[in-house]
Amino acid sequence: MKLLNTRFQTITDAPDKSKCPHCSSLCARQWIAKRYALDIDKGSQALLEICIGVYLCGVCQAYFRFQPGFMRPRATFSNRAINVAIASVIEDNMPVRAVVRRMARDFGLKVSENAVRTWVAQAADTARMSDTNPIVTNEFSGVLCIDEAYSGRLAVLFATDPNRNDALIGYLVQDGSFNQTDVEKFLENLKEEGLEPDQVVTDESSLYPSSIRSIWPNVRHQLCLFHVAQKLTEAAKIAVREVRSLLPVKPPEKMRVTKESPEKVAAVFHLRSQGMGFRAIAEKIGISKNSVKKWLRDPDFVESRYGMTPGDASELALTGASLNTTAATHPPYGWKSWEDVDMVRLALGRMAFWVSSRTLSEKRVKIFNAVLQTPAGAEIAEIRDAVVGWQKIWQDLNASITAAKDSWDIFKSLPIHKKYKSFNRFKAKLSDDLFISMTHYSASPKFENTNNSAERYARKFKKIQKTRYRIRSKTAAEDQLLLDSLMNRKPFRHEELSKRDPFLL
Repeated sequence: MKLLNTRFQTITDAPDKSKCPHCSSLCARQWIAKRYALDIDKGSQALLEICIGVYLCGVCQAYFRFQPGFMRPRATFSNRAINVAIASVIEDNMPVRAVVRRMARDFGLKVSENAVRTWVAQAADTARMSDTNPIVTNEFSGVLCIDEAYSGRLAVLFATDPNRNDALIGYLVQDGSFNQTDVEKFLENLKEEGLEPDQVVTDESSLYPSSIRSIWPNVRHQLCLFHVAQKLTEAAKIAVREVRSLLPVKPPEKMRVTKESPEKVAAVFHLRSQGMGFRAIAEKIGISKNSVKKWLRDPDFVESRYGMTPGDASELALTGASLNTTAATHPPYGWKSWEDVDMVRLALGRMAFWVSSRTLSEKRVKIFNAVLQTPAGAEIAEIRDAVVGWQKIWQDLNASITAAKDSWDIFKSLPIHKKYKSFNRFKAKLSDDLFISMTHYSASPKFENTNNSAERYARKFKKIQKTRYRIRSKTAAEDQLLLDSLMNRKPFRHEELSKRDPFLL
């Protein structure tokens, strides 16, 4: 257990004169009073005895006390202790219950969960009253990524700047889901704040195109390459699984014994008469062990079903009944053995998840080349060639948009689209307008080709919400987003407090 030392400190903050908080008139000090507070000092708790002045306003005829800059009115904890709790929630993404344990374990301060939540809400209210919009407008790079996320009943719309470490530019939190009116209102608010983006990046959701055109008619609306490529990845995965489903299947070795196969019954009794066990007989003939037991233990069943007694069965076996009843099977033409078929089936099951990868590891190249040597290799090579052809479009875009358009047309003309339904569905969406929407990013080095910035922020928000399932309210979500955006611009530190009172360092 960590032993914490409590330091006692006395601070005098009682000037001779102070302004009245109501009428701002200068008032003389009448006497000195004391108040006490808990603070954090060098990783431990500190008890502060604060001597403050009490003043009488001649205009208002009311007494008032001087308020130190490092304390809140009627507060038990100093601003430094409160800021540590707030930063633990916002900056470290800790649940409130864990913050309470941390304050008690690391600093010896007993804080309630309700107090931590109140401090976070008060910090958000203070931030709302400050004018931060000019800062956002001045630092905006001109590229805006927009995405929506859903956490329980809450729907959140994000706007981030990918060129400023995914800085949160704006957000909208509401219950339920979003419609086109909500998106237009959100974009209008961003425009009123002074944002005039050069590029807006979104996914293929139908919420965005018309709304963006109405708010910013001249902006370049970039569709996220990643979201479109995901559909190609899914098409390739389905095609590989279709090839896998068409692989030959080895016939079962153990065939069901029917009324028309008395030779197997005869073989069972003959092998049993030679002292062979139940399991050995079943493996020898290719039937189940339970059938062997049934026949040997119930001769009446054998006689009623097959019309023979055990003696007749033994005689039938001695006259030449074949004991090797499992016919040898061979795989179809082109396959060396059933082991090769099983190997390819296993390889294709894994390949469905990486056939669309941009680069293949050495291990995957070996698997790919091994599959190419089998009858299924032609189909797999065709699928891989289609994926490489899609990737070539965006490689050629680095040279010129004309070369990329030529690769785009070549990809659309591949015969694989007619061969597999999944590729045919993907091709149906490849219009010339889509090509233009996906190539805006080539116009400027600062432009983005994916919506990953907003996606990352959405994942971050969902991760935080998992630790706060008890307070998934609209207000709590707004407070979290507001404070987190301010934290990224100016981290929650104590420089201002330290400058104000060096004694508390």
